[in-house]
Amino acid sequence: MSTPTSNMGLIDMGIGLALYNKFSTYLGNLPQLDTVIFFPNEVAQREYSEVQGASKVDFISYFRNQTEFSWSRNRSTTATIGVPVNFTDSNLDGQIFVKAIPVDMGYEIIFWHHDLDVLNVLIENFYFWLYSNPTLEIYLQNYQTSIYANMTGAPSEDFSTVNNMYSVGKYWVYRQQMKIEAWLPQPILTGSTIQHIVCNLWLYNGSVGPANQNVSLGTVTVP
Repeated sequence: MSTPTSNMGLIDMGIGLALYNKFSTYLGNLPQLDTVIFFPNEVAQREYSEVQGASKVDFISYFRNQTEFSWSRNRSTTATIGVPVNFTDSNLDGQIFVKAIPVDMGYEIIFWHHDLDVLNVLIENFYFWLYSNPTLEIYLQNYQTSIYANMTGAPSEDFSTVNNMYSVGKYWVYRQQMKIEAWLPQPILTGSTIQHIVCNLWLYNGSVGPANQNVSLGTVTVP
């Protein structure tokens, strides 16, 4: 997917980077474009096959299928007071508080594989991930602050088409629902226009900021 210009798009990209970081070893350690794609389930296999130039099924597709304002988190300090943000404006350092809107973002993650045992390993590791460190950290390098999005699991089900294996081939498909308790920061209004925001994406492993034990997912410059 292209470089996002929105907070939600940045989280979409972060989920894809996290999925690649967690599961690429089970999918041949191929580049991300050959492993994880951002498309709805109904068209994911065709889109993946067109990119690969052949009919293949060993990949992960994901898509955001629900976005909802979170009233349960609306009165939290992040929403009412904000988080401290450092910035430089006209060569002067300053700090302001930026409020963030609580939004629940639902994702449909589809695991595709021709080997059922490998698919089971993918699902098991997905559950271990949600159990151990279910947090995506977006570190805003310009402002020296982080935004944390908690991840929770939801019902999952088998989408395999084994009953049609003699017509379409045998492969296994498993759908996993996931919810992100995200925060969308409001625009920062200072004396001049901020041209770019450098965002470091991390899988949070227990410490504040991009510490060594956190897993770096990459750096994105948001226009």
